[in-house]
Amino acid sequence: MNTYSLQSITGGLTVKVETCAVCGTDVKMYKYGYSAAKFPLIPGHELAGTIAQVGEGIQGYREGECVVVAPNIPCGTCFYCERG
Repeated sequence: MNTYSLQSITGGLTVKVETCAVCGTDVKMYKYGYSAAKFPLIPGHELAGTIAQVGEGIQGYREGECVVVAPNIPCGTCFYCERG
């Protein structure tokens, strides 16, 4: 398992992923490929966890709070979006 140091963030949250599901789409990508996928690819986009860090300017969330992530609208430019 890889661990990463938290970096100071602005305008966002850092979530410690506690669980992640692999859905049918992930299985199809694995079996048949997906032209838009950039490797290395980290499958799984249905996840839940706890907030590890609340970025500057963010209100209504607190560290340690349980959250789920709705990944339907990715930014497409961050470290994680670029890896799938």
